[in-house]
Amino acid sequence: MREHAELLSSVRDDITEYKASGSMSPSMQLLRERAAIHGSTAHIDDVISQAQTTRAVLGSQRALLGDVQGKAKLLSDKFPFIHSLLGSIRRRRSRDTFILSAVIAADRILIIEACCGSFFAWHCYSKDLLYRRHCRGAKSSTTTRTLDLSNENRSAKILWLPMNHHS
Repeated sequence: MREHAELLSSVRDDITEYKASGSMSPSMQLLRERAAIHGSTAHIDDVISQAQTTRAVLGSQRALLGDVQGKAKLLSDKFPFIHSLLGSIRRRRSRDTFILSAVIAADRILIIEACCGSFFAWHCYSKDLLYRRHCRGAKSSTTTRTLDLSNENRSAKILWLPMNHHS
């Protein structure tokens, strides 16, 4: 935020100087450009030094984690029990991930089916009500039919409210 404010003030100063530079000599304009380039170069140097510091810190963290991994491997090689324990932890974690993924997928499928099924039953029911109101007392039977979704190898029971067209 502070850099943003500095940039805005710098731009405003540059605009003011540009408006006043109509009477400025070419050598003064070159000196002003040189100062602007020097400021940009100094800022770039600061950013590069921050990047180098960050790289050095990340390198030391990588070395530390590599040492920890090496020691864990050495311990697992020395003690087969630790190796089997680490393997069981990995298997359990992958099994838990698989189960969680399956539960989430099943929930999404059930939610989608519930929404679509509710909409379909509501749509049929509202059509039947509209027809009943229009015919004033026409009889309609409510039945349950099985909808075969053969491409998905499952069936679903839906509330089917057929419209009886009595004249």
